[in-house]
Order: sequence, then C-alpha cells, then structure tokens
Amino acid sequence: IELPDTRTNFFGDTLNAPIIMAPVAAHGLANVNAEKASAKGVARFGTIYTASSYASCTLEEIRAAGGEQAPQWFQFYMSKDDGIIGIFWRWRNAMVPKRLF
Repeated sequence: IELPDTRTNFFGDTLNAPIIMAPVAAHGLANVNAEKASAKGVARFGTIYTASSYASCTLEEIRAAGGEQAPQWFQFYMSKDDGIIGIFWRWRNAMVPKRLF
C-alpha cells in the first residue's frame, strides 16, 4: 500500500488514526505542563485524549489546552469520599466530555 489512509470515524469523531490516549494520572510528576501538554499534543495529532480522575491539572485546564473542538473523554473513578466524587462530577460537567468512563 503506497499511501495508506489511517483516518477513521469513532463515536462521531473523525480521527487521524485509530488511536486513543489512555487515561494516565499525575503527568505533573514528569513534566511541569502535565496533562495540558499531553492534551495539546494529542489534539495536534488528531485523536482522542482521555483525562484521568487523578490528573495533575483541572479538567478546565486540560480542555483549554486541547482546544474546544478536540475530542476528549473522562475516566471517572469512584471514591469512598463523597466530597471527591462531587469535585470529579463538577469537573466533568465543566469539561463536557463526549464520553464518560
């Protein structure tokens, strides 16, 4: 195949490749720009970024870094602490991801 086309449609989004960035927590331990840098890179590549409940940045910061049109998902972890669940849920509502896991 000389010029393969890796684009695909997934849940209504056109992706440059059938790749989704899995949720990974605490990017801030490895880079000062944390998940903001990852979301920006994934958006430039043209695929889906999945934010973790335990991100180093807020979901608003991740959303802004990736761009409003970039498809983003959110992985929701349950917690025994209702206060933390409330924070996650407010983040999720602010981000309005297409998918919630």
